[in-house]
Amino acid sequence: MYVCLGSSKNFRKKLQPEYKHFRKKTKKPKLRFDLVQYVSMNYNVISWDTLEADDVMGIMSTGPLLKKLGTPVIISIDKDMKQIPGYLFNPNKDTKIKEVTNEEADYFFYLQILMGDPADGYKGIPGVGSKKGEAILENAGGMGTENGVLWGAVLDAYLEKGMTEEDALLNARMARILRWEDYDYDRKEIRLWSPHSATT
Repeated sequence: MYVCLGSSKNFRKKLQPEYKHFRKKTKKPKLRFDLVQYVSMNYNVISWDTLEADDVMGIMSTGPLLKKLGTPVIISIDKDMKQIPGYLFNPNKDTKIKEVTNEEADYFFYLQILMGDPADGYKGIPGVGSKKGEAILENAGGMGTENGVLWGAVLDAYLEKGMTEEDALLNARMARILRWEDYDYDRKEIRLWSPHSATT
């Protein structure tokens, strides 16, 4: 078992200074530092500079390193992990491990771009929640449709609301939980998501 921890630095804050800004007002649990220290001393911990724990899990579970040891399973209660193709177990909801297909992971990614995540500080399209977002993607062909087509539908939805392509791209990069292909493991550098990668 590997425990993934986030870095104190966060690349999304460079993209959007308001990212998780409101959480500064929230008091951290008193035993947080002690718990992190205990976990670090007693478990295999992975933490990479500028990455959140979600990104570390996404990169590790979709890359070749852990697959040499077997089939990786992400254990997390975070809904964002549905963006990662592979195996996922949510101890708060699931009774067994679920498989997330590539099509399901990509679909949830595009849905997240449409909806945004106000709790994390990026808003998506005003007035678009899960139902409206799903309708937009279904009208474009739905799950399993080519990624380039889904991105086109997302972009059209932004433009129809008077927003820009830059708005859509920023939200895509904020929403994206990194996968192996989004990270240069040797250089420890992030490859920010871009529309050309939507066709692959």
